[in-house]
Amino acid sequence: MAEKRWIPETLFDDLGFRMTYRVDRVLYEMQTEHQHLILFEHPFFGKMLSLDGATQVTTKDEFVYHEMMTHVPIFAHGNVKDVLIVGGGDCGIAEEVIKHKSVRRITQVEIDASVVEFSKQHFPEFTKPVFGTSVLNSSSMTG
Repeated sequence: MAEKRWIPETLFDDLGFRMTYRVDRVLYEMQTEHQHLILFEHPFFGKMLSLDGATQVTTKDEFVYHEMMTHVPIFAHGNVKDVLIVGGGDCGIAEEVIKHKSVRRITQVEIDASVVEFSKQHFPEFTKPVFGTSVLNSSSMTG
């Protein structure tokens, strides 16, 4: 039996801290123009997207990050009409933003268009609602 692959989370290497995730199966891996992208299955977190050794999203707990990054500031503001998302290529934050009826325009700027295109295929639960709305400034989706 082949030895299981482990993916390191290298975000905190400068602090002397690193953890690793056991990979059940690599679903996709590529070097984009800007970064190393890997999507793999983990027994607890489900699908995990990592860019340059930093976890970006997992299907198990994505809602925690996306909802807090979206609803807290929008509710605190009280009357948001325009939203700028810097990064967010998986479209999880944009997917939460479109739930707010006051929002008239979302501009998302992503340096790596490969992440957006990749997410359309591998995270349709985030991307389909976003690309099906008229509030998205889709010309800003590419770097």
